[in-house]
Amino acid sequence: AQGIEVLELALPEWVTFVEQGIIDGDDVARSVAIVTDKVRAFGADVVALGCTHFPFLRTAIEQALHGVEVLDSGPAVARQVVRVMTSNKSLNDGTHEGVITYLCSGDAARFSDVASRLLGEHVVARQVMV
Repeated sequence: AQGIEVLELALPEWVTFVEQGIIDGDDVARSVAIVTDKVRAFGADVVALGCTHFPFLRTAIEQALHGVEVLDSGPAVARQVVRVMTSNKSLNDGTHEGVITYLCSGDAARFSDVASRLLGEHVVARQVMV
């Protein structure tokens, strides 16, 4: 869109928080405040969460941004995955309907523990080599 200014921020600390299962508390609040101060100084009226990890911090981000719209593309991506899987017969043979398989490239036990806490359900992941 013409006339739109974009502020791009790399936030590896936020990724680390989420990967450790830390989504609230003083350290998260401090880190979010530092970033959201930059966002407010920029004059942003919309923030797009550009990483799959960031929706887990959405509550902290929204609390710090007071009135700035926060966009999460996750639900739209999930809807598209469902559309593709249900419309493509070669992908949808019915044998895995309703089954979620968790794969990770790191420590499967650690991933399973953190994912279980973040998702609020029992997760068992398998490690795959990439």
